[in-house]
Amino acid sequence: MLIQEDYFKNIFNTVREAILILDENLRVLSANRSFYTIFKVNSEETIGCLLYDLGNEQWNIPHLRVLLEDILPKNNTVDNFEIEHNFESIGKKTMLLNACKIREKKNALPIILLAIEDITEHKRLEGLLTESEKRYRRVFETASDGIVLIDKQEGTITHTNPATEKILGYSREESIGKMLQDIGVSLDISNFQAIMQALDKGGILNYADIPVKTKSGQHIYTDIYMVDRAILAQCNIRDVTERRQSVEALRASKQLIEGIINAIPVRVFWKDKNLVYLGCNAAFARDAGFADPKDIIGKDDYQMGWRDQAELYRSDDRQVIENGVTKYLIEEPQTTPEGNIITLLTSKLPLRNFEGEIIGILGTYMDITEHKRADDALRESEERFRQIAESTEEWIWEVNSDGLYTYASHVVEKILGYNPEEIVGKKHFYDFYPSDKREQMKKEAFEVFATKRAFAKYVNSNTHKNGVIIILETSGAPILDSRGALLGYRGVDVDITERKKAEEDLQAALVTAHDEKNKSEAIIASMGEGLSIQDTDFNIIYENKIQKDIIGDHVGERCYKAYENKDHVCEGCPVALAFRDGNIHKTERAVTTGKGTLHVEITASPLRDIKGNIVAGIEIVRDITERKQTEEEKLKLEAQLRHAQKMEAVGTLAGGIAHDFNNILNVIIGYGTMLLDRIGDDPLSKEQMKEVLTAAERAANLTRGLLAFSRKQAVEVKPLNVNELILGIQKMLVRMIRENIDFRLNLTDMPLIVLADAGQIEQILMNLAANAKDAMPEGGHLTITTGMQELDDEYVEAYGYGKPGMYALITVTDTGHGMDTETQNKIFEPFFTTKGIGEGTGLGLAVSYGIIKQHNGYIKVYSEPGHGAEFKIYLPLIEESAALAKEIETPDALKGGNETILVAEDDASLRNLARIVLESYGYSVITSEDGEDAITKFMENRDKIQLVILDMIMPKKNGKEACEAIRKESPGIKILFASGYSMDNIKTSELTEAGFDFILKPVVPKDFLKKVREVLDK
Repeated sequence: MLIQEDYFKNIFNTVREAILILDENLRVLSANRSFYTIFKVNSEETIGCLLYDLGNEQWNIPHLRVLLEDILPKNNTVDNFEIEHNFESIGKKTMLLNACKIREKKNALPIILLAIEDITEHKRLEGLLTESEKRYRRVFETASDGIVLIDKQEGTITHTNPATEKILGYSREESIGKMLQDIGVSLDISNFQAIMQALDKGGILNYADIPVKTKSGQHIYTDIYMVDRAILAQCNIRDVTERRQSVEALRASKQLIEGIINAIPVRVFWKDKNLVYLGCNAAFARDAGFADPKDIIGKDDYQMGWRDQAELYRSDDRQVIENGVTKYLIEEPQTTPEGNIITLLTSKLPLRNFEGEIIGILGTYMDITEHKRADDALRESEERFRQIAESTEEWIWEVNSDGLYTYASHVVEKILGYNPEEIVGKKHFYDFYPSDKREQMKKEAFEVFATKRAFAKYVNSNTHKNGVIIILETSGAPILDSRGALLGYRGVDVDITERKKAEEDLQAALVTAHDEKNKSEAIIASMGEGLSIQDTDFNIIYENKIQKDIIGDHVGERCYKAYENKDHVCEGCPVALAFRDGNIHKTERAVTTGKGTLHVEITASPLRDIKGNIVAGIEIVRDITERKQTEEEKLKLEAQLRHAQKMEAVGTLAGGIAHDFNNILNVIIGYGTMLLDRIGDDPLSKEQMKEVLTAAERAANLTRGLLAFSRKQAVEVKPLNVNELILGIQKMLVRMIRENIDFRLNLTDMPLIVLADAGQIEQILMNLAANAKDAMPEGGHLTITTGMQELDDEYVEAYGYGKPGMYALITVTDTGHGMDTETQNKIFEPFFTTKGIGEGTGLGLAVSYGIIKQHNGYIKVYSEPGHGAEFKIYLPLIEESAALAKEIETPDALKGGNETILVAEDDASLRNLARIVLESYGYSVITSEDGEDAITKFMENRDKIQLVILDMIMPKKNGKEACEAIRKESPGIKILFASGYSMDNIKTSELTEAGFDFILKPVVPKDFLKKVREVLDK
């Protein structure tokens, strides 16, 4: 028995689980060594204690207590009861409990055996495994590669991911149980077990460019790799069709580039940093005397036929490599293998690797020896052509809608014998028509006028001052006002009398000519312009020298191929029309020549044989490029004028509306302020009245914006430094924009003193900053730069705006989404906006435009879609020594008085408001409704009136006129002007210099009373 007890104790104390022996009251009878070790307690703290009192009641777990208490009476057991508990001695742990009833000896009282296993680490590892399985499942399900799991013994598919179906077209249900070849994979798996053995040995197998046939029948290429997964093999399938196609395309592109390089007539070569040839094209190799471009690799210029120029070439190469700059189109000599000296046009640029490092040079050259000879000949030809062009003059004219001349250039005297003074305002265009044809020609001309369309090449007869008939070729375009009404026509006349005679003489000469020699002599003898002859198949059989100078030598070619590079007769071809109807036809074309694009006038006529049959066509070509450029410039200037007139008209309308609205707002703000003071302690009424006044103030700001656009807002200009103004609102601008916008100032050190209203200039900058913020929703850069700019006569002529002088230049630049040309043409129009509903009023830039114009300045915008915007503001500079305006002193507290005041205001509501406000503070008030009434009432009450308040704009006499009349009678009388805007000839600075005071409407009553008191107390 003793042996058995020892045996039990040894087992009891050697098991790793903690064990407690409890009596029927759950008192600890015994504990093993593991219990003391795990829970860090000793036997004195344990034996004899109730279980739920152990370790400061750390085992007081109600549910466990219930389970244990039921073991003895109910013969229950506790099986794998898992608890998570925060034990005082060892912290938070997860424990697995098992308990049952036992008897230590026969007939002894039953006791409870409680086994406690710490499974905290096991639970943690179990959680990690679960998370790992979830991650693998996510990767498996979301992978872009197809993943197929295969039974290594059977070779059958056990699972596929969604990407497999996307790539191959087979669903998971269609794939499971099948072999790889059943779902289109052409991998050679005839010896599947051999593949599996190789997989067991290496762990992974790779197969590249495996052809696969998808369920839809499409053939694709894949990369396949297998990974050993114990009892399974993981087969990853990646679609590389696009990659394979890209490789093929790259290979084809490389072959194409090599083909192009070897096919082009330009010589191409490349060298390393040591100036040793790495390669060239076939043309370069031939120049160097080699049959194959590969033969040049490894050689340098000293080993070439041009060794005499080797050092020259290598010097250029070193500059390109050392400085990293391109040498473009430089002329260099070269010695050919035959010993001849030719001229090359060479370009060289740095050759860089992917990291941007220079690893050599790439060069090209062309042999321009013959081209230079041709250039010399072309320059001589162009000089002769220039002399002819300078001697050619055209008569430029304008007529009104009745045909009366309003302008005639001096050339008219040369053409018709009249000087311009004899024609302008005195002659109609039809007065020069021959009398026998005048009425018919006049009728035809006015029929054209009625269409309001341009006309060209109208051939007509006119009578010279000496009675001789002159043949003119007339072209004109309508002059329309902003409503589209016809104001007249402007155009040009060309004297073609001699040309018509020459054409007639040429026709007669060619009809009687019997061979090419006689035809050429007749043409050369009678023509001074470009001429060509084409047969009835449109082959060019002759060109005179002027024709070759203009368009080039194309004898023997089809005209439509030579002149227009087409494979068929051109639409509207004048020669084709002449062949068709036998008449003379004219047209204008733009042709590309060695001189660039030229505008030419083409006259075509048929050439007949003795029997009258058409055997050829004659084209006479005249260069009219300069005339076309003049016409385009005139159209551009007309467009600028129409835009300026439109902006002026819109501004006048906006100003008129805003002025009337300003008077209404003045009444609302005035009475509203008075009511607010009288409401008392009713908080709701006060809050509602404040909302009314806030809305009125917003409306007042809006009208000030419209007045600024119309340049009728009264401004208080003072000398100010532009840089100091910008620095003063820098923080405000930073707060306006978002944190993802980098705001920068680049201010000049020079003082920029302008005469301006500081508040209005600040408003411009805030408008531009707000627009820039909206243009950069993802962030960007906003920069304000200042400087000094001179606008001279050349600048004004080049850009079409400005007045010569020195200006302060403020440039506001952003990196936003930019604007197209159509948007730029509209951004200064009131209420035009590109923003969504509720995101902008469309007044910001219109107001800015008006403010700048009111300050005699200019604003221009430069922008392209996707490249941000740049606004340039020009404000006239004044002398740096001009004294800056004094700061406005804070007036005293609001006070009234007992003086008599004359108030002249044409708006009855405002007049009544002013009277009520003044009388409520003790003043006596006399009112008048216009300028004349003000003068009359002042004369009647001059002895008792101490102050006259005059509205600037009134009927009968305005404020300035009334003031002059009153001051004439009483020079010392005090005057206070009030207005919402100033007339063009009145500025607040002028009023101040003349000793007058000024107040801007709308104005709240307390500010009005303070100003009145201030003027009376002077």
